[in-house]
Amino acid sequence: MLGMLDYLTVLVYGVLLMMFFLDIKVNRKSVFLISLYIFFSGALKYVLYFAFDSEFIEKLYPLIIHMPVIIFFWYFFKKRMNVVLFVLFISYIFTAPRRWFGEVVASFFNDDPYVLVLTKIMVSVILLIITYRFLKPYVNRVLSYSRTHITLLTVVPALSYCITYATTVYTDALYNSNMLVVGLFSVGFNFVFYTFIIAYFIEMDKSFSLQTEQKVLQMQIDNISIQIEDYKAAQEQGAIYRHDLRHHLQYISANISENHTEEALTYIAQINKAVDAIQIKQYCENTSVNLILSTYVTKAKNNHIDIDVDAIIPMESDINSIDVCIILSNALENAINACNKLDDEANKKIRVSCKYEDQNMKIEICNNFEGEI
Repeated sequence: MLGMLDYLTVLVYGVLLMMFFLDIKVNRKSVFLISLYIFFSGALKYVLYFAFDSEFIEKLYPLIIHMPVIIFFWYFFKKRMNVVLFVLFISYIFTAPRRWFGEVVASFFNDDPYVLVLTKIMVSVILLIITYRFLKPYVNRVLSYSRTHITLLTVVPALSYCITYATTVYTDALYNSNMLVVGLFSVGFNFVFYTFIIAYFIEMDKSFSLQTEQKVLQMQIDNISIQIEDYKAAQEQGAIYRHDLRHHLQYISANISENHTEEALTYIAQINKAVDAIQIKQYCENTSVNLILSTYVTKAKNNHIDIDVDAIIPMESDINSIDVCIILSNALENAINACNKLDDEANKKIRVSCKYEDQNMKIEICNNFEGEI
C-alpha cells in the first residue's frame, strides 16, 4: 500500500506541476476535469498494481501515465502539443528532487519505507509552493513563444527524460556503473538543466519587460508628437484670431449700429467659443514644455484640482524635448491620478516647478495623496 500511496502522491504532484506551468486557471471545470483524471489514472494504476509487478508497470509508465496526461491537457484544455510536451518533460525532471530528499532522509532511519514516503510527500508540498510562487511566472512565458522557440527549449528536458529511461528503466547501464559516476551524472545533468532554464527564463523576462517598456515609450512619443503639432496649430490659429480682431470688432459694430443685436451676440459667442477652444497659457518660453503643461493643467482643473505652475525653460536647450515631455507628462499624470483618489476636493493640490540651470533641468512635482510612500 505504501507503493500506491507514493504513486498517488507523485501523480497529484506531477499533474499540479503541469497545471501550474500550463497556466490553467482554477475554476469548477478545471478542478472537475483534473480530479476526474487523477481518479481514473489512480484506478488504472491500482488495477495494474495487483495484476503486474512494479518493474513491469514502471516500464509501461510512458504509455499508461505520460501519454494519457499529454492527450488530456492537449484535448480538454486546448493547449498546443509542443507546449504540453515541454511542460511534461519539465515536470518529470522536477520529480527528481522529491526522490533525492526522500532517500537521503530515509538513509538516517535505516531506509525505513514509511520515512521515505512521508518525506517525499512533505518535499512535494514544499516544491509545489516554491514552484507556484517563484517559477510559474517564468515558465508561463513559454506559452506565447513561437513553435520553433519552444521546440528548442524542449530538447534538454526531453534528452534527460530519454536518457533516464534508457539507462535506469529499460536497462541497468547507469546502475552498473560506478556509483560516483551515477551520482555525478544525475545531479550534474539536472543541476545544469535547472541553472540553464532558470537563467533563460529570467533573461527572457527581462527582455520581454524591456520590449514592453520600449513599446509603451514609443506610443507615448507618438502621442506627444501629435499633441505638440495640434497645439502648435492651435497657437497659430490663436495668432490669426488676434490679428483679425479689428475685423471682428468692425463686424460686431456694424451689426449693433443696424440694430442686429441678436446676430452680434451670436457672433461674439462663436468667437468666444473658438478662442476658449484654442487657449493655451504661456507658462515658459519652451514650446514643447509649455504645451504639455497647458494640457495637464487643463486636465487637472477639469478634475477640480488646484494646480500651480512655476516654469522657467528657455526656447533652446541641450536636453531632448521629447524626453522631457515623456518625463513631465508621466509625472503629471501620476500626480493627477493620486489627487483623484482624494475625497476632499480642498486637498487636491499639485505644485509644479520646472527650471533649467547650468545645462541641467530640474523638475519637481508635489501633490497630496492618501497612503504611504
